[in-house]
Amino acid sequence: MRDVPGPERRPLGGTAMISSVLLVNLKGEILIWRAYKDNVTRADWTLFCGQVVAAKETRDKPVVSINGSHFLYITQGDIVLVACTKDNVNVMLVLKLLHKMVDLFKAYFGGAFDENQVRKNFVLIYELFFG
Repeated sequence: MRDVPGPERRPLGGTAMISSVLLVNLKGEILIWRAYKDNVTRADWTLFCGQVVAAKETRDKPVVSINGSHFLYITQGDIVLVACTKDNVNVMLVLKLLHKMVDLFKAYFGGAFDENQVRKNFVLIYELFFG
């Protein structure tokens, strides 16, 4: 395998992935946070929630970069689903994943997906994330 030049030296086709997934309400409050890698801190998430979600900029563009972290997000009703990474990931694949997550949640929740359903079923959501 060839190596990618640079400080990380990852194998080509290797480990680029999302670092964490977050469900946020429209006020910018974190409802659920699941970290898969520890390279994005809670401070980064809080900055994103304050600058983008709470500022109501969620309809402008689905990708935002803040302090070297890339936040990819979709809005579904009163919930914003966010994936974050510091790697160069396939943006369309991540956005498709977020939409499929919404479809999965709707299937489990009987067609409804809103803040009340997330709060009522957060144990199930965590089980799906850790599955």
